[in-house]
Amino acid sequence: MSATFLLSKDIQKELENFFANKSFPIQNEENNSKKFTTPNIAIGHLPPKGKDNTEKEDKPPFIIIRLFEGGQGENESGVDVRRVEVQIICCVYSGEKSSETEAGYNYLTNMIDSVLQVLVSKRLWCDDFFTIHKNINWKTGLPKEQGMYEAGMQEHPFYYAVVLAKFEAKALEFPRLGDIVDKQEKL
Repeated sequence: MSATFLLSKDIQKELENFFANKSFPIQNEENNSKKFTTPNIAIGHLPPKGKDNTEKEDKPPFIIIRLFEGGQGENESGVDVRRVEVQIICCVYSGEKSSETEAGYNYLTNMIDSVLQVLVSKRLWCDDFFTIHKNINWKTGLPKEQGMYEAGMQEHPFYYAVVLAKFEAKALEFPRLGDIVDKQEKL
């Protein structure tokens, strides 16, 4: 596996450990009683529903870890590095009336703060290969506004946020092609 993908796995593992005992409300269509569960934490996209559409893995609460963008080049200090920006998409559900949206934002900001706590708790990630930048940003809003999903879901009773974290590692080094050809020709 590539180190970049292993970074995603490391973030997922840390989030799963942190959220193992944290519960958020789930959509309960059977009756009006409140039910809670830990968030589903996935890389890339949420798993689809099962064949019989009974599984609810794609329902909030969830956290999705996505490799957003990256590159390789010089940083501000002139050192060759590779950069990876990770999107951590958070979604919670709130069954309160639409006039009581404060509860949904409370659940969402709790999830955002928890993700931030996990990210800043480690300076070095992926077996000390990546370092995290100090500036971590987040933004709330509709999935469509965030460019997450074209169709989008309505704001209430679903609340979304994106946490953006940047990581750096030593640049990938590749041998010059001429050196490889020269060695083969000399054999």
